[in-house]
Amino acid sequence: MDLNDFQKSVEFDLCSSGLSDTLLESYHIRSLISSGSRSTIYLLKRKEDESSFVLKAITQTPNPMQDLNAMAPVHCRGFNRIEKSTQTSHFLYYVKPYIQGMTLYDYKLSNGALTQYETLSILYQIVNALMALKKSRPKLKYRKILPEDVIIDSRGRCTIIDPENMEVQEYSQDYTSESDQINGIGNLLLFLLDQSCTQHKQHKEHHKDKPNHYRIDQAVSLFLWACLASGTEQGINTLEDVLDKLLELTKIKIT
Repeated sequence: MDLNDFQKSVEFDLCSSGLSDTLLESYHIRSLISSGSRSTIYLLKRKEDESSFVLKAITQTPNPMQDLNAMAPVHCRGFNRIEKSTQTSHFLYYVKPYIQGMTLYDYKLSNGALTQYETLSILYQIVNALMALKKSRPKLKYRKILPEDVIIDSRGRCTIIDPENMEVQEYSQDYTSESDQINGIGNLLLFLLDQSCTQHKQHKEHHKDKPNHYRIDQAVSLFLWACLASGTEQGINTLEDVLDKLLELTKIKIT
């Protein structure tokens, strides 16, 4: 790395801005988790108890993001909370707890197609979290759920991990347009049920003894297309209705 590249790096920005002494005063940086053109993520250890956290540095854009300080006090179940946040002219930084597990994207590619019941249980957790966010103060909205945005742990518990995809809703703003979120739920359901998206073809053999593992029941198919049609008269148009339908589907234990 030459001098010009280093001066554009997160490491240089942390040191030259003084954030390494303030934002990270309670943490040790242990390792680099990932680095890309859009963001850099580090593993942190809290000094007082060795608990694991992550520091995410996001490259600033001409259209600045919502102030994460407004979101930091919001601790909704199903969302990874923000511990600290700040920004410089080059990067936006925030610290959040480290969640042990895999993204839904990696989980699906590693395990192959999930059962319909497993998929609906995952979606139920996610929509519950979106509902909690909708009822929060300040009122928040998650723009669009992607498989990369959700961590699933060894017990099947799901956590939405990217708070920068939230937007603050004004108190006077009518919260009626939820079709983008519901369309995202439909696309997530489609991804999780898609048997062609897998790294390990042997998983098909492993699951071949599960009855109807790859057959999509009519009730699930109708729910899927109702989500994808959100914003029209034929679609589901509120998160409350999505949650009710998921509860109904999981109660009949589709396999």
